[in-house]
Amino acid sequence: MPNEDNFVSDSQIDNQIQDVWDTSKIRPTLWTKEQVIEFQKKNSWLSSKNGKLGCNNCIQAKNSINFQKSNIDSKVRISSEWVGFVIVAAGCNRTNQLASLRNKIKQHSESKAHVLAENILKKSSDKVLDKMFERISEVEIDSNTRLFRTVYCLAKIHRPFKQFEELIQLQQINGLDMGSSLHSRITATRMVNVIAKEMRKRLILRLIQSNSKFTIMIDESTTLSTKCTLILYISSYFDVESPVVAFLDLIELDRQDAETIEKSIWLSLECNGISTSFALNNCIAFASDGASVMTGKKVGVATKLREKIPNLFTWHCLCHRLELSVYDSRKTTLMRAQSEINRTIRILESLKAEPGEKEKEIIEAIQKGIHKGVNITMTKSVDMCCVTEKRLSLTILILHTVQNKILLSVVNIFPNSET
Repeated sequence: MPNEDNFVSDSQIDNQIQDVWDTSKIRPTLWTKEQVIEFQKKNSWLSSKNGKLGCNNCIQAKNSINFQKSNIDSKVRISSEWVGFVIVAAGCNRTNQLASLRNKIKQHSESKAHVLAENILKKSSDKVLDKMFERISEVEIDSNTRLFRTVYCLAKIHRPFKQFEELIQLQQINGLDMGSSLHSRITATRMVNVIAKEMRKRLILRLIQSNSKFTIMIDESTTLSTKCTLILYISSYFDVESPVVAFLDLIELDRQDAETIEKSIWLSLECNGISTSFALNNCIAFASDGASVMTGKKVGVATKLREKIPNLFTWHCLCHRLELSVYDSRKTTLMRAQSEINRTIRILESLKAEPGEKEKEIIEAIQKGIHKGVNITMTKSVDMCCVTEKRLSLTILILHTVQNKILLSVVNIFPNSET
């Protein structure tokens, strides 16, 4: 059947035929202008050269690879006459010649070779390869989407990536297409990095679009290979109701001085999409541990940041303060107090066993409050109110217990003393 998509308009045909009519004898001489237009409309593949007819579709499909594949057994043969433009009218008068051309055109349009050529050209115009690649791409995208969702689930619930392959096998048993690659735990790690990078990019974009204020939180660490690193967090509302603390970057430091750390902070913000001008206008606080390189009054990181952001609020991390307080309390109080209590009781018992000249002085010291000599000190961190009310109440209870224990021991050793 003729391909209707290849039809041209009447005006285009008229222009083409008029040029042929006036300048050459390309059309068959026995056709009128109207007949040329009629045959061209009904058979878009029809062409002519030097007054002889030919077939454009057969010419295009003759050397096509698709035609050769479709004609493996060579049962279909394209007419060499129609390809070589040698079709002419037969007959002794014009009526017979017109009928002859009409029959030849009809027979060729219905021949197997011509129909096959038209189908091949139609398929090539439909961009079969493009559609096939699109279908393949859709299948690959669907399987990769399932893989990424599986990896994200493992990362979110803090499960090891060793379970990634097991979950893929489970989903394949359930009938899902999980693809044939990207199933290793190493690939899962790379997928998580891609997801994290994209989530971080969207988070920063939301921060900038909402023009929200944010806080910088940093802390130093050292890897097993003794490399100095800096972990960087930002805290902001990100256009939501409650503040969100988000990991931003892990920076490897060449040196651990304040100047290097400050430059690394600005460079990391810039690399993650937070421009220097935006940070200067929207950064309102800085939090770190109490190391001198961070909170030093002259050359600390906080001081250098305040030089660029005068209204910056700096804060010694409360968690670090509490850790220091607990550490100092464990190191300097209860164990030493117990030792002093036992030592005092032993001295009093020895005085009772062998009373001497200083017995009277000891009794007078007890009456004045010997328990005050027990060295139970509160650390500087406790004075800074870094312990909770519960811990402070526990400390007071321990002091009263120590006092009562010493006084009870004195009463038992010296029953006649006035305590």
